[in-house]
Amino acid sequence: AVRSPLVGSDSLAAAPPIAAKVDPASFFPAQPSGYVTDVANLLDAETAAAIEVRLDSLQRLSGAEVVVVTLATIGEQSLQSVATALTTAWAVGTKVPVGTARRDLGVVLLLVPTAGGDRGPVWIEAGSRARELLGETALQELRDAMAPALQGRRYGEALDIGSRMLVERLLPVSTAADSMGGNNQ
Repeated sequence: AVRSPLVGSDSLAAAPPIAAKVDPASFFPAQPSGYVTDVANLLDAETAAAIEVRLDSLQRLSGAEVVVVTLATIGEQSLQSVATALTTAWAVGTKVPVGTARRDLGVVLLLVPTAGGDRGPVWIEAGSRARELLGETALQELRDAMAPALQGRRYGEALDIGSRMLVERLLPVSTAADSMGGNNQ
């Protein structure tokens, strides 16, 4: 007689352990602390404040909502799964009524220095309207511009560059120059 691999006292001992499924939301706070949520403590106060002011101005002037998030770790999760969970949990870009031009005009710029992968420690999660306005080329340019600072582990500089570029792309140029002092903030 042939025994089923699930029958018998020794078959359970030989079975591989089942990995516990970890919720990606367990790596970030339930609510953001503003437009900058620096859980990994990678930003100095001056850089965090400058990014916060920049992103607040962007939201007030255009309705676009960009959040910058740093996390110390995401375990075995992918950057994409955590960024997607974060976007959903915090409702980034979805606080306006469905059908309006400002709906899905949200972007999460996630940095996890311990993460790697083919795109490095950063993931940019953009809502459908934001992705439409930015385009994949602009997102790649943003990653490329941030790369030298990321490679040098100058995370504040990288996020400053990334947030500036997002503002420049999401806010009409004339409004950006007038309201944000050009490239000085």
